[in-house]
Amino acid sequence: MKLVLSTLLVAVSAPALAAVGSTASLTDLHYELVDLDPNDGITPYVRFSGGALAQSFIDYHFCDVGNGCDRAMGSFTVPASAFVEDPSDGKSGFSSVSSAGLLAGGTFDISVNGYADTKHNEYQSRALYRTVDGQPLFVLSANTAIRVTGQYTLDAWGTPWVDARRGFGNDGSYASVFFQSKFIDGDPFKQEVSAFVTPTSPPDTEHLMGQMSVLLRNDKDHQAVLWGKWGVVAGGRVAGIPEPSTYALMLAGLAVVGVAARRRRT
Repeated sequence: MKLVLSTLLVAVSAPALAAVGSTASLTDLHYELVDLDPNDGITPYVRFSGGALAQSFIDYHFCDVGNGCDRAMGSFTVPASAFVEDPSDGKSGFSSVSSAGLLAGGTFDISVNGYADTKHNEYQSRALYRTVDGQPLFVLSANTAIRVTGQYTLDAWGTPWVDARRGFGNDGSYASVFFQSKFIDGDPFKQEVSAFVTPTSPPDTEHLMGQMSVLLRNDKDHQAVLWGKWGVVAGGRVAGIPEPSTYALMLAGLAVVGVAARRRRT
């Protein structure tokens, strides 16, 4: 009983997480055609046929459009953007796909109201080019490759709430950039940063910049379709921190258990 009560009191007095956040971007995109067989008499060409997806959600670990989630569809020529927020709970998410690049991010700041729901406490944003409705990413001419390059910037952070009166659990955020396709010459591309904090740890900030360069090949002597997906993702989660009334109920319950235990001993 004493151990349970002391553990609870520590949880009540421990610092909680004030906020997590992350952003991921992929910009300065370039597409370069590579003629794998200059002597075949075929002029290299590419057709961009994939779709674009911008999606952001808060609260749940899935997207329910209109209920804490926004989603938009586009293409290589039609931009897409999504935004969702809950100012009362300090939650937001944003994502966009356009000729300027791909961007995804979000934040969750529990210092807005001092607690986080024990279930609905995460966000995720995605900005992707992908295969959609049976349409491949690219259509390439025979003996042709396409090199996709871009500059990525990844940031993730977490800030403990030093003067909080309650809080528990591990919290964190992440940001990543990736390119997945079986037509890649080499391994699939992925870079990710993550920030993790506990109720008693210092703030954590992670930052990474670099270049993505991926070569997709069609080594066949005829036109081929290339499947896959690529883009940026940003997400984060805060461990559930009950409202003060929840702690009051827990303490009251422990008191009842203590009284019952003393009566049994006497």
